Amino acid sequence: EARRQPIRAMLAQGEVQTGEDFRDASFIFQHGENADDYLMAHILAMESVIKGDDKSKWIAAATLDRYLQSINKPQVFGTQYPLDPNAPAQLRIEQAKAHAGRFKGRTQSPFNDQLMPDALRHDFCVPDLAQQKKNLATLNAGSYPGSAMVAPGCTR
Repeated sequence: EARRQPIRAMLAQGEVQTGEDFRDASFIFQHGENADDYLMAHILAMESVIKGDDKSKWIAAATLDRYLQSINKPQVFGTQYPLDPNAPAQLRIEQAKAHAGRFKGRTQSPFNDQLMPDALRHDFCVPDLAQQKKNLATLNAGSYPGSAMVAPGCTR
């Protein structure tokens, strides 16, 4: 919240102006605490895309997914890998410890993976479904997939 408050003030004053400014602000709200923070993150990301910042396509998809999951709706791009609430209790305890097993016990659920084709995912710099399954397996094996978290040829 300490980072979001100054951004709100800057937005009110018209001080957030460039696509990069809006992208940076979007990432701050993406790591917020509630649905309104995630919705604001999505709006900021879309403004960044409108201003011509192609690097904001991935965060636009991710903010929509996070917002949808926060209101108990399935994500549609597949960018979110939250801790699986059905994971064994011991794994959830490990997750609570600082960085111990922090990638294990992940899921993409709820996820409507049939809503859009992979070509549209790629337009938003999101990996195709086959790569997402590999990413989920990598996370659950205890590692981070790195650059495979975005579509080939994209950055975030």
